[in-house]
Amino acid sequence: MLYETIDRAQNGDKEAMQKLVDQFTPLMRNRANKLGYEDAYENIRLYFIELIYFMKLEKIRLKEDGGITSYINASVDNFYNKEMKKRDKWKKEIVISALPAEQEYYVEKKMSKEDKADIFMELNIAEKLAPYEYKIIYMIYIEGYSVAEIARGANKTRQAVNQLKKRVLKKIKDMMFTF
Repeated sequence: MLYETIDRAQNGDKEAMQKLVDQFTPLMRNRANKLGYEDAYENIRLYFIELIYFMKLEKIRLKEDGGITSYINASVDNFYNKEMKKRDKWKKEIVISALPAEQEYYVEKKMSKEDKADIFMELNIAEKLAPYEYKIIYMIYIEGYSVAEIARGANKTRQAVNQLKKRVLKKIKDMMFTF
């Protein structure tokens, strides 16, 4: 039944999509409450709609409701985990203008003395790696994509992307020890 509802939603049936959203609203609200920021529910809901719309039903092995529900739950949980990582980064950031004048002056003075160069720029990694190698490393470590997501986007196997990542990291390690 869930399989058919998703199929109808993918073919433009708004009622089927609304039924799916209603069915998974408790899961989405739970994760949104744990994220604790204003637009969390809307972000999860948007992700859910995109997930349903782009889900490749023919690739799902278990076509029963339980298998599809597990897939959707795992996907929403993965999105939640990514958002938690982003939120944790936000918590570590401090707006300089929110500091008292004395501390603001100290921070600006300290920052002007330190040369905070991006390690990618410092080592000229972009110039020393092939463009596709640089893109993979950048997507994993700067943008926060998982190996599986990159593999899906590049139509490659997860293992191939992971092997490429390991080779590139070895290259970077070798570059660092040549200095």
